[in-house]
Amino acid sequence: MSADVYCERGNTGHLPSEFDGSLEYCPLCESPAIKHYDHDTAGCRVDCCQQCHLLFMNPRFTDRYLEFLSIGCYDGIELLLVQRQGWTPEGYDVDEATMELLRHHDRPQWREL
Repeated sequence: MSADVYCERGNTGHLPSEFDGSLEYCPLCESPAIKHYDHDTAGCRVDCCQQCHLLFMNPRFTDRYLEFLSIGCYDGIELLLVQRQGWTPEGYDVDEATMELLRHHDRPQWREL
């Protein structure tokens, strides 16, 4: 598979920074027997492992591009830790006291339900 083709909708050339390089093996069982399966709703390629049948986006988004969602985020420590790793965290909690604690300690990107 070419690392230069990542979406069906004409997106060719060098991969944008939000994508890791294309995988030549299954991320679960590490088998090199992967084949094109489909495209997702954005037109990005989905491959299928011929050994374990895992379907996966290939190439995948980088960790830095992904967001972290915590539902029932309590004191928000998870949010703070993943933010320090470069992720964009977002926390939700229905308990008003928890939300006030997050506001008081300036935890990252909390939102009420």
